Amino acid sequence: MLVKDANDNLVPLVDLQGRFIKGLGDYSGKYVKNEYYNEGEAPERSVDVEIAIQLKEENKAFKVEKYVHSYPHCWRTDKPILYYPLDSWFIK
Repeated sequence: MLVKDANDNLVPLVDLQGRFIKGLGDYSGKYVKNEYYNEGEAPERSVDVEIAIQLKEENKAFKVEKYVHSYPHCWRTDKPILYYPLDSWFIK
């Protein structure tokens, strides 16, 4: 998902280090996945759990439940892979 920054440029909600960008309140600067924190620095609740709790408390979520599914991981670091919307050019 893209949002406008201070200069009205469209930027992803997550920077290239895997953290939420500034301007997202309590979530700014937090890593999207706990695996990206250094050893011992990860919070007790991951951001996805915090968001789910907030949505449920604000009555903005009909149902919140855990769902186990496969997720791509880097073969070298074994960390989750994050995908970013990027402009691309293809020349034939």
